[in-house]
Amino acid sequence: MNQKRFKLINFILILAMILTTGTTFAEGHPGTIKLVDSEMVEEGNSTMFEHKDDVNVKVEKFPQGEYPVTVKAPGGKGTILGEGEISVPEEGDLIFNLYEETEFMATDNKAGVYTVVVGENKVKNFKLMVYEADPDDPDDPDEPIDFNDQEENADKLIRDEGFIPIANGNELDKLRNQFPDGELFGEGTFWEGEYVTTGLGDSYVQVADIDLSGFEDWESIGGVGEFYLEAFEGTFDGNGYVISNLKDIGGTDYIGLFGYASGATLKNILIQDPIIMGDYFGGALAGYIENSFIANISVEKINNEDSIVSGKGRLGGLVGSSRNSTFEDLFNEVDVEGEGNVGGILGEYYDFDSGRDDFLVNAENRGNVTGSSSLGGIVGTSTGIMESLVNRGQVMLLDRFYASKFLQNYGGIAGSNIGSIADARNYGDVWAFEPDSDDVNNMLNGIGGIVGRNSLEGMIIDSQNHGSILGERYVGGIAGVNNGEIFDSVNFGQSVQGLTYVGGVSGFNTNGTIARTLNFANVQGGDFTGGVTGLSEIRSAPLQTSISESVNVGAVSGGRYTGGISGYLHYDRALDSYNVGTVSGEEWTGGGFGMIVGSEVSRTYSSAEVMGSFPTGGLLGNLNTSQVTHSFFNNALAPLPGSTGVTPLSNDDMAKLESFTGFDFGGTWSIIPDESYPFLQWQEGLFIPEKLILD
Repeated sequence: MNQKRFKLINFILILAMILTTGTTFAEGHPGTIKLVDSEMVEEGNSTMFEHKDDVNVKVEKFPQGEYPVTVKAPGGKGTILGEGEISVPEEGDLIFNLYEETEFMATDNKAGVYTVVVGENKVKNFKLMVYEADPDDPDDPDEPIDFNDQEENADKLIRDEGFIPIANGNELDKLRNQFPDGELFGEGTFWEGEYVTTGLGDSYVQVADIDLSGFEDWESIGGVGEFYLEAFEGTFDGNGYVISNLKDIGGTDYIGLFGYASGATLKNILIQDPIIMGDYFGGALAGYIENSFIANISVEKINNEDSIVSGKGRLGGLVGSSRNSTFEDLFNEVDVEGEGNVGGILGEYYDFDSGRDDFLVNAENRGNVTGSSSLGGIVGTSTGIMESLVNRGQVMLLDRFYASKFLQNYGGIAGSNIGSIADARNYGDVWAFEPDSDDVNNMLNGIGGIVGRNSLEGMIIDSQNHGSILGERYVGGIAGVNNGEIFDSVNFGQSVQGLTYVGGVSGFNTNGTIARTLNFANVQGGDFTGGVTGLSEIRSAPLQTSISESVNVGAVSGGRYTGGISGYLHYDRALDSYNVGTVSGEEWTGGGFGMIVGSEVSRTYSSAEVMGSFPTGGLLGNLNTSQVTHSFFNNALAPLPGSTGVTPLSNDDMAKLESFTGFDFGGTWSIIPDESYPFLQWQEGLFIPEKLILD
């Protein structure tokens, strides 16, 4: 074997040994350093130590000699926090306590993320959690600080999940920027230090209350960039701390604390006294959100009565517009003012078929909502799933000629709904000035206690209205217009008032379904007015049942086509429903129905006074090509003739089970013999129509 071949083989063998053993040779970085605890257990990077006695550094395979020890903040610009020196013996191995061999400067006993350097070798992202010494107990210098819940949560996120602390407005403003070499965050707090950040894609936790009054015009985080929309795609945990005096007034679109968030998580954020003014996509939390998770957000009015979210459209107390996102536990009490798609919580809540299971649950609004079109106490327009909703603010037209001729869709919960609404409660009035019968070409359309317009595929379940409703055309205690479904809902409001197509549940019910509903409010309108619906019709064959198991208790007054259940039933079907409220109208007035055309009515009754012009009836004002069976009225209260399928009964007979042939008293109806008129089993805990004592 020649000399060159021998040297080559030796080189290969040495290289193989290096690769096999994992030995690393790095110029200027002799040996290795590791972190070990007090029991000499080796730890990796990002280790958290609670006591100074536990913070040990192990050096191995160092050449004998003196080496400097440096502790600094991470990143290329890391500030030096402590310095010392060690002496490595001949064997090249040494274990030393960092605090014993290093003299810290201004940051001794403070938490943070640091780098430990021995010579030129270093351990990155070494997390120190060393507590302040107790000055009253020198023998116990490491007594832990008693964190409150907010600090405990922040500490866990920073320590275990790599969150970056945000302690003031300047740091919040820097959140949009990248700092690959490190930047100071958490200033003045337990977690003060330099952190490497990726800007809009990183995770942040608020560690102190933040006052933004020093920012005359806040620049939204994410939103309109130089060439395109820039999205916040990370996580921001407000941790229950306050962000106050947010003022974003210089922008046009995508305004708020965040302008645009996509694929983000925003939670535990408390915003107080915001002023948000722009054009489109505005909210105290964010202008526009998509594919995100939002939870536990509150917007409060504390010290500034001028707090408001205002603009032209797509505005919400929290969020201007959202798509395919989940919202939980939301609260707002600032007023929201705009033109179209304006809501107390969200201006728009869109949920398209994205494969996600998104929803909006547990939201409350106390701010007033004003505008011209698609206004809602919770959302302006919704296509998503919403549940457990409360509105206590007023929903109202700002100006009849505000800036739009599309004056429609005002609801205590949603202006327009194509999704589902369950367990909703509205306590605010929904109104639009005094109705103007002279302005027939510019009427306000679709005003409802829960929804202004419940469109096809829209659903309202187990919901209640407690507010007064005032509008012009298509006015209802639950929905102004209903093309979808309304189930198990009650209107407890004082009044429902309009000019035409007015109903205690729905003013205009076309191709919609109304079942198990109850109206207590007084209903006042013109033509097409009813205790349940003003007009109800099915515009398709065959006939479908649009009204069933529904009740009116309030007084009903209207013009032509006025009824205790429905003013006008057109190619429709009404079953198992009744009226006990006084009815007064003009032509075609009935205790149950003013007029029915091409329809079916069965198992209905009215026990109420009925007053109107000819033709007027105890149950039916008039009918045309319709079928009526098993229906009755109290002849003592409405001494009017019966008709085919309609039987007049005395007041005493109205309280007897045997009088109501065809009624299912086993599954649908109940009665207290001689004490009540028939009532529906589902509404027993809400109302029982007691038998009247007549002179």
